[in-house]
Amino acid sequence: MKKLMIAASAALVATVGLCVESANIVGYTTKTTVAGFNFVSPTFKNVSGSAISCQDIKLSGENVIEYVDNLQILDEGGATTENYFWTSAGWVNELMEPCTKTIQPGDGVLISTLMDGVTVTFAGAVSTDDIKVVSVAGFNFVGNATPVEISAQDITLSGENVIEYVDNLQILDEGGATTENYFWTSTGWVNELMEPCTKDLQPGDGVLISTLMDGVEINVPSAL
Repeated sequence: MKKLMIAASAALVATVGLCVESANIVGYTTKTTVAGFNFVSPTFKNVSGSAISCQDIKLSGENVIEYVDNLQILDEGGATTENYFWTSAGWVNELMEPCTKTIQPGDGVLISTLMDGVTVTFAGAVSTDDIKVVSVAGFNFVGNATPVEISAQDITLSGENVIEYVDNLQILDEGGATTENYFWTSTGWVNELMEPCTKDLQPGDGVLISTLMDGVEINVPSAL
């Protein structure tokens, strides 16, 4: 079982709420953390734009520890580039400056909490756009950015830099360890026994796509 230093899977979906406001469908999704890293992928975009603000991701519950629980922005290789701490006024950096980052649907961030049971909520307009991520060689973090369940087989690879039976999709447990590994083929994801992947991804669930080369197109279609 492979342990990742900075990546963790999204915790189980606790609640999905939707309502209609004007012409936009808006709503929220909540997840419950485990102590340590929690990889989450926002399932919504801003009502007036294509990305949500980091401040649209909120923590709540009696197990929240302010100025300790934190949000980490990842670069394309999966390294933490910026770190923000949760306060009752939102996310701030070590200088107490508010986070102004925006997050595209399907991009992953790390939420690190000291305790289990912290509620992570993100909200906005429902994302109905397909997602295309161009890989870097190595780890690439993507997620189900729609507020409904999709199949892992809905995530596909394309482009001249794809290497079949090498490029792979890893299912992560709540602690960030790889529990299942599937290899890309022209007919979809299969395991070492050539059995197809049958995993479903809940809203906001993240997976790890590992490619041998840069420039592989990772496609996550919207279910809406």
